Amino acid sequence: MTMARTYLLDTGPIFDYLLARFSEDERRPELLAEARFLSTPARLAIFKVFVAQHAPFITVAGVVVEVQHVLQRHRREAGLLKKSDHAPFWSLLRGEYLAAPVSEEFLRVDELHGDVLSRYGPVDSALVTLALRYLGQNRDVAVLTGDWGLVRRCRALQVPVEWIDDVLARMTASATS
Repeated sequence: MTMARTYLLDTGPIFDYLLARFSEDERRPELLAEARFLSTPARLAIFKVFVAQHAPFITVAGVVVEVQHVLQRHRREAGLLKKSDHAPFWSLLRGEYLAAPVSEEFLRVDELHGDVLSRYGPVDSALVTLALRYLGQNRDVAVLTGDWGLVRRCRALQVPVEWIDDVLARMTASATS
């Protein structure tokens, strides 16, 4: 019996999915344009299928901190997200984490590979370290990201990685064939 692939989610896919879902829930289509990867209703629909087919997911604790940073940057730069949007946004995050489900793993700094941490920072290092741990347990895992730097890091360390645009293209092709 083949085990299904487990995806370790990076910040980009999580933020885009939450922003797109928030745009839907709040009936604010202008927010969708702020998403990097899920910027159209069609791409969001395809990603929802991906989520339904590949759940549960895993991420690392630092990703939510990065999501908060991106949310604050969007609020400052684009002005589309107001401070009053934060409470419903975080409620949506919690609900989506529970529904998918997404489990959040915490790795202590002393668990991270030192050279990986010093070169890539704590979030990418935690994703890579966790993927390597699971691969050592013979689990089929891949990091899902929209960060080309993380794609290169994973490939250099022989960690399976998937670029979100490639996943969307593959899902679109399988839906139309």
